[in-house]
Amino acid sequence: RPALPAKPQYSLAEEKPRSKVETAVGDLTRLDLGRTFDLIVVPREAYQLLSTPGAARDGLTCLKNHLSAAGRIVVDLSPFFLSPAAPEILRPDYFDPSLPDGVWAHDWRRPTSTGAIFCRHHLQRQNRDGTFDVSFRYELAEPGGRSRRSETTTSFRIYSHAEFAALASGIGLR
Repeated sequence: RPALPAKPQYSLAEEKPRSKVETAVGDLTRLDLGRTFDLIVVPREAYQLLSTPGAARDGLTCLKNHLSAAGRIVVDLSPFFLSPAAPEILRPDYFDPSLPDGVWAHDWRRPTSTGAIFCRHHLQRQNRDGTFDVSFRYELAEPGGRSRRSETTTSFRIYSHAEFAALASGIGLR
């Protein structure tokens, strides 16, 4: 498989004029930027990390509080199905609905420029409350036999259009 690119192929920060685009990173349920915007974009499933009803409502309320009177919010919600059009470097994604719950899956193995081998595995589990947990295991095997491993788990929720519309309507968005 091809190695990951050394730097992003596209960077919003490099676009001109820079004064029209601002980025912010923070807790979506408590973000306070002290101003409003005409357009707010929540990219790549970030909203779906708000996996409880309270967090989902608080996140939308926070977005609404930052929206100008004529502004719009764009939220990217993924249905989490595999796209055959996705570039090989992006597959597999972090969640694969075709895989069974509770089974570690090998995602990829890539050499590094130092001769080490970098691997990713993941395990996914659907919870009774409708959320999903995805655990990732990263392993780095260096030349000479030394290896390191780290694991992390994240939870998310798949929102249908109807669920999201009801949440938005519930706080006065349309």
